[in-house]
Amino acid sequence: MPGVYQAFSKAFFFPGLLLSFDLDRLLFGLAPAAFYVHQLAALALGAFLLHLLLRRWMGALWSLLGALLFLAGPPLANVAPQLGVRHYLDGFVLALAALLLFRHAVDGGGAAFDAAAALSAFLAMACKEIYVPVVLLALVLPAGTFARRLRHAFPLLAAAAAYVGWRQVMLSGYAGGYTGSTPGAGELVRLGKRLLEQAVEFRFALLPAPLDHFEHVRNFIAVVRSRKPVVENELFGNNAALSGCHMSNYSYFNKTIAVWDSASRSIKSSS
Repeated sequence: MPGVYQAFSKAFFFPGLLLSFDLDRLLFGLAPAAFYVHQLAALALGAFLLHLLLRRWMGALWSLLGALLFLAGPPLANVAPQLGVRHYLDGFVLALAALLLFRHAVDGGGAAFDAAAALSAFLAMACKEIYVPVVLLALVLPAGTFARRLRHAFPLLAAAAAYVGWRQVMLSGYAGGYTGSTPGAGELVRLGKRLLEQAVEFRFALLPAPLDHFEHVRNFIAVVRSRKPVVENELFGNNAALSGCHMSNYSYFNKTIAVWDSASRSIKSSS
């Protein structure tokens, strides 16, 4: 329900992440090691599927090197230990699966592969909206004729349309955290220009944010050099951990609304 989901987040829509964590908890309880095993398994599976996809257009050695390069890149070293970005990894695996299934469908695999590709693409989008363009990628990857690819892409387009509609309903705005409200045409143009400017500057932060990730890193480096106080100091970090993590966990596991008691400096139930 939109009201229930918006109580969790009015800005971002990643039900795939919540489902992924719930599955881990149901299967393994609260054992942290199992959550990280899932994380590493997603990385390994993503590399394997990438190898299979590249194998369609290049030799085994080159496709293997491509998969190894994916694993050896600095971004993966940063992502691997962070459970909070699990949805990017799961979405990556599902997007690659969608492309492989789409390729099988174009090669004559039948309607079952079309349906499986659409389902995988939809689940990838549910993990993170950055996988919506997988539909366009399927159209440009060399496989059969363009007319044949376009014909088999209709289930993928339907999946993308379903996701966009679902996102609109759940967030009351298809742009989600990328803008402060549902944008009109003019705001979409301004948003596109802003994102293009940031891409040129190698800053891929999304607006609006008082202190986005790259500004945060820039401020940290500056204060290390100058020895001046940081903008987001230890008090900010403490409050962010309390509100974003500890109170959320308290509310979830105790099935109640969590409130902060400033007198005793502890989390309590509102009831």
